[in-house]
Amino acid sequence: GRSINPQSCYNYYYNYYYHSTLLWIVAVVVLLLVASCSSVAGEINLKSGSNFERNYLVCAPDNPQQTADRPDGPLVFCKEYQELSCCNVNLTIDIKSTVDSLVRKECKNCYAMIADYKCSECSPHASLYHVGETSQVRLCEDYCKKLFDVCKDILLSVEYAPFYLNAGGITWQQFCAGKIDKPPYCYAGRKFPTELD
Repeated sequence: GRSINPQSCYNYYYNYYYHSTLLWIVAVVVLLLVASCSSVAGEINLKSGSNFERNYLVCAPDNPQQTADRPDGPLVFCKEYQELSCCNVNLTIDIKSTVDSLVRKECKNCYAMIADYKCSECSPHASLYHVGETSQVRLCEDYCKKLFDVCKDILLSVEYAPFYLNAGGITWQQFCAGKIDKPPYCYAGRKFPTELD
C-alpha cells in the first residue's frame, strides 16, 4: 500500500482542526456581535420611538375604556372620532354637557376650540398627552397659545362661577405654564378657528 508520512498526516489534521477551530471562533464572534447590535438597536428603539407605538390606541389613564375602538353607536359630540375612539356615546354626551356649561354656543370660535380641547379625550392617541389620574392634558405650545388668544376675552363658567382666561392680566405664557409639552407628547388640536368671536 501507499506509505503515509506521519509528519504530513500531522500537518493535515493540524491544519484541518486549526482552520475549523478558527472558523468556529469567528462564527461565534460574529454571532455575538450581531446579538449585541440587535440588543443595542432594540434598546435605542425602546428609548426613542417605542413609547409612541406603545401608546398608540391606548386611552387616557382615567378613562374606563382602555383601548381605542369603534364607538358603540353614532357619537352626538366629538364626531371626528366616530371611526376610532376612546369615547363611547355616553362619554361624548358628558363632554358636550361640560363644554355647554363652560362656554356659550354663541361664542362659536371659542366654543369650537374648547370642544376640540375637551374631545382630545376621545383621541386614539389620548394616553400620549393625558397624564395623571385626573387626566391632565398636555398641550402643544402653538395650540395652547391659540386657545388662550381665542377665548381670553370670552366669559367662561365652571359650576356657575364666571371667569376670564386673562383675569388679572395674565399672559398666554402664564396661562400655558405647566400645561405644554413637545410632540408627540402634546395635543396639537384638530380645529383652529381663523377669527375671534
